[in-house]
Amino acid sequence: ILDGATEFAILATDRAGIITEWSRGAENLTGWTAGEVVGRSFDLLFEEADRLANVPETELDNARRFGQAPDCRWLNRKDGGRFW
Repeated sequence: ILDGATEFAILATDRAGIITEWSRGAENLTGWTAGEVVGRSFDLLFEEADRLANVPETELDNARRFGQAPDCRWLNRKDGGRFW
C-alpha cells in the first residue's frame, strides 16, 4: 500500500519522532530517499517557523494520542522547495 500511494507522502515514526518508514510517494514529493531519512527526526520536513512554534511536537503528541497526525501545511523538500 505504501509503495502504491505515489502522490502522497506517507511516513511512520517511532514515539520520539524518528522516521521508521518512508513511502515511494514521500520520495517523489520530497526528493529525499528512504535511506536519507530513516533514522532521522521527522521535523526536517517542517519549515523553520513551524519548528520554532513547536508544531512538530504538537503533531507527534496528536499521533501518540490519536494514532495518526494527518498534516495539512506547507512542508520542505530536499531541494529547499515546499509542497502542500
